[in-house]
Parts: sequence; structure tokens; C-alpha cells
Amino acid sequence: MDCTIITGYSSGLGNEVAKALDQNKNNFIIGVSRNFNPEIYVDHLEVDISRYQYVLSCLKPIQYEEGTKINLVLCASTLGKGGGLLDSDLRDWEYVMQTNLLGNLAVIKAVLPQMIKSQYGRIVFLAGGGAAYGYPLFSAYALSKVAVVREVENLAIELKDKIDDFSAIALAPGAMKTKMLDQVIKAGAEVKTTVDISEPVGFITNFLSMESEKAKSLSGKFIHVRDDLNSEDFKDKWMLRRKQ
Repeated sequence: MDCTIITGYSSGLGNEVAKALDQNKNNFIIGVSRNFNPEIYVDHLEVDISRYQYVLSCLKPIQYEEGTKINLVLCASTLGKGGGLLDSDLRDWEYVMQTNLLGNLAVIKAVLPQMIKSQYGRIVFLAGGGAAYGYPLFSAYALSKVAVVREVENLAIELKDKIDDFSAIALAPGAMKTKMLDQVIKAGAEVKTTVDISEPVGFITNFLSMESEKAKSLSGKFIHVRDDLNSEDFKDKWMLRRKQ
């Protein structure tokens, strides 16, 4: 039995991933979001994920059947009110970081004991606009996504020798036609290319079912949904460090 926990499952990408995974009757889904979506049968934790300590206290006591494998798809995210440092309130930045980073990290921390016990774990963390370039229209959001990319790399290093079959990736899903994209456009951002939401859904579901060695080779990587994972230059793309 697999257990997949999806944050932000009630709408957008999280909702579409939940629908796709709901077809697999051997995959038990737990949805974490502020709203309940009756279209999908899941166990639902109705909570604002920015309350990260509460999220941790709710998920940590869960008892799993022997051998349960844990997948995490961490879609919960907020743009915040937007703006750069000059024209924004740091209290909004705090909420953005609590939602996009700490709330999702609380989910990871809650299930790490089971991942270690089963010697298996898959994590998809979303790294959106601003993770690879300056994005002062939504500075707080961009900073939170940069932190996501670095934490995924940290997790890959930290857990490499603790969990035999483990992979964590930061996925740039592309500009999907969602309510969040509408907010971005309304704020004045130029969106040159969009992707159909089926692209990141397909990428995520393929990653969760990927054979062990391939998945492990991607662990710690910052990946765009349209990257060719078999190309020669893939290993040098999307790095958050200065070239030597």
C-alpha cells in the first residue's frame, strides 16, 4: 500500500494530481488544505498550512500499516500580496514563508519516521516563478521558492544514507492556467509561455512510479517540467550556485 499526502489538494495542480492518483486503488490519499473537495475521496486535514506546528501535530501521530510507502506532493502555496521590499509588509512575507516553506516542511518532518522505517520516500516540492531569476513583483514568493530548491538539495544529502530508496525533487511546473496565474498577470507580469496542467500532472505521476535508480539519480535536483532528463546538459541546468 502506498500513501500519498498532497498539500493544497483542493484546487489547481494539487487537485489534478489527486484526481490522477485516485485512479490507483492501492494508493491511499491524504489531502491537506483549507477547503474540502468532495469530487475526490481522500482523508482530509482541513487546515491553513501556515499553522505549521498544528499540521505537524496532526500528521505525526498517524499509524501506518507495515511496509506503507510514503509519497509527498507539496503543492500548497500562496503568492501573498506581492511587491518588493519597498512597498510590502513583512508580516505578509512571514505568512508566505509559513505557507510555502514551513507548512510543507512540517508535512515532511511528520512522515520522515515512516520513510525511514519503510526505507522508501518520494517528495515533489514545487519551485515556481522567481526560484531561478529575480522576481520583485512577488519578492516574498520568490524567496520562499528559492528556499524550497535549496532545502530539496539539503534533504537529498541529509537522507541519502538513511533511506535506501529516496528521492526529493524541486519541480518548476511552468505557467499553468490557474487562479494563481491570473493573479500574476493582473499584477503586470509578462507570461510568454504557458503549459497545460496535464504536463506537470504527468511528470509528477511518472516520477512517483519511476524505478528506483532513475528516481534516486534525480534526487536533490531543480527540474523544469519540460527538461529532457536524459540530455547531456541536464546536470548543469537550474543550479543555485556560482560556477567555478
